[in-house]
Amino acid sequence: MKKNFFPSPLPAGLPSTGGEPMQVRIQLDQLYRQHDARWASCQLAGTEETIASHGCTVCATAMALSANGYALNPAQLNTQLIENDGFTKSALLIWKAISTISNGNLSVTVDDAPSHQLIDQELKRGNPVIAKVFYQKRIFHWVLITGKQGNDYLIHDPLGIGTPHDSMHEYPDGIYAVRYLTRRN
Repeated sequence: MKKNFFPSPLPAGLPSTGGEPMQVRIQLDQLYRQHDARWASCQLAGTEETIASHGCTVCATAMALSANGYALNPAQLNTQLIENDGFTKSALLIWKAISTISNGNLSVTVDDAPSHQLIDQELKRGNPVIAKVFYQKRIFHWVLITGKQGNDYLIHDPLGIGTPHDSMHEYPDGIYAVRYLTRRN
């Protein structure tokens, strides 16, 4: 989780319901939580921040990588990102590092103005979508969109209880940005 404070009122995100009605549930091989004892205390990019406190992006990205054939748990991904200059000084993920980590086989599409059409397209392809949401109306947080039931997007939340297809109703402010992986070969 990254601290990003906004003035009131909060800018509107893309609603977490909408787009084409469909029934999709992407089955993930791995579900990662920030507070898992195996990596909770790992520091991000040499900062004081840990995966437990600020590792939602790393956890969501590790799950997306696993879904695309690159089995790295959050601790392993964190190490790879550190070794490949994949963090800013404030421990934000540098998305182009994913290409390096995957030996050029994957790229990350960065979309800071997401649409339901784009998210639906990726879900139809069986590709989970990393989504930036607003947590408790005070800080940004990243989750993994893992499916859709009717018009409602389903997520795995790295801060959640570990279920693969939770409703996005906990994030009523919507989706502020998305990232998704694409195979280059």
